[in-house]
Amino acid sequence: MRFSVNKTKLIQLGFTLFDSYGRIGGTWEINFSDFGDIDDARNEKSIDFLKRNGLDIEKIRAQKICIEGFFSEFGRILKQTKNNVTWVTFHGSLDIAYQSLAHELGVSCVGTAHHAGSDSELTARVFAKMARICHN
Repeated sequence: MRFSVNKTKLIQLGFTLFDSYGRIGGTWEINFSDFGDIDDARNEKSIDFLKRNGLDIEKIRAQKICIEGFFSEFGRILKQTKNNVTWVTFHGSLDIAYQSLAHELGVSCVGTAHHAGSDSELTARVFAKMARICHN
């Protein structure tokens, strides 16, 4: 497992900013281009899944968004928040569970399912709805 994690590069990152009331401030999807090198471990089923759901792998590679450069700058920006950030995350097959939970809670998806940005916003909306339910 450790080998797989160390040798597999991130393709997408989605994040959504929202306040304690669940109001969405913005959603972004970053598609990284530096995956699929000869040394990388591959999960062709995952890449095929992304392609079937509208991800243009060749366009992503042409845009050349480097993961190291992004996280270097992103980390610098996060340091300015003085740890005033709460992280809500999910990954992979768990998005199916989130979509089912969203449906049960009456929370609708904005954008295309199985894209990091729209999945990120769906996660934020589900979290906010659950927080409201639990606090009532």
